Amino acid sequence: MPFGVLNGPACFSRCVYLALQPFLGHFAVNFYDDCVLYSNDKQEMMVNIEKFLKRMREVNLKLNANKCEFFKNEITLLGFVVYSKGVSPSPSKIEKIMNFPRPYNTTGIRAFVNLCGFYRRHIPAFSDIASPMNKLLKKRVKFEWSINCEDVFTSLKEALVNAVTLVIPGPDTKYHLYTDASDIGIGASLSTMDDDGVEKPVLFLSRKLQPAEVKYATVEKELLAVTYAMRKLRKYLLDNEFILFCDNTAVCYLFNKDEPSQRFQRWILCTQEYYRFKIKHLPSRKNAVADALSRFPTNNHRLEDNGEADIEAIFGPLFS
Repeated sequence: MPFGVLNGPACFSRCVYLALQPFLGHFAVNFYDDCVLYSNDKQEMMVNIEKFLKRMREVNLKLNANKCEFFKNEITLLGFVVYSKGVSPSPSKIEKIMNFPRPYNTTGIRAFVNLCGFYRRHIPAFSDIASPMNKLLKKRVKFEWSINCEDVFTSLKEALVNAVTLVIPGPDTKYHLYTDASDIGIGASLSTMDDDGVEKPVLFLSRKLQPAEVKYATVEKELLAVTYAMRKLRKYLLDNEFILFCDNTAVCYLFNKDEPSQRFQRWILCTQEYYRFKIKHLPSRKNAVADALSRFPTNNHRLEDNGEADIEAIFGPLFS
């Protein structure tokens, strides 16, 4: 296939997909020309490599030996470090962000914020940290690089250096779902327990309340946060056991009330398909992450959702 053809990447990607289709979801994943084989042990990997190489010969695809790596416990893929415990940002990418020059116009700010935003799912309350810089991107706002912007510029870099490693769980994982609501937004965090009994984050969610939702009563906002989180995390929660932690006792009561209001009935009905969960009250002081996410919600749902979908589609099979 000649270089520069408009549909070349898509056609090539489909060819590789068709070639690897018997293996995808079993012991292989791919993204364009990046192919990753995974296994539980070395012997199983030997068998998988043999199957893979035979398939490459059958479809007449060649591999560059200098670009191949075998029997790795940790790999770098698409800007992330992937290993048995989860996914974290690539140190080389973080180093480039750390060396990013100070923006001198809105174009530079947009480039920096979007670059950092690629790893936003690893940073709780990312939107809160970036908010002062985002304000400079609004129309009819004069560009003035203040001390506050300089602090935000530094804080974003520090947050990326300390970015959270996220676990990509297996199919039978038991989860903890934390939700909370504030006057401006709703937030949630999903976590699971590792083999040592330590709680590990899976991802963070948040969004701003719509104008009509701002007028809701507190208990309505809390239940809205629950239904929002369950809907967004359906692929994790639907067939798995999980405990829902909420800091509002009224929400716990509503799930057992005989005749809730029509709005509550609609929301509670949305949770009925999740038949393997328990709800527990958690005081606000112990629900810090979800509380922070609700008070500093993200504005860009599309960016966050698309990034999550892409990462899960590629990395998910490695941990299932």
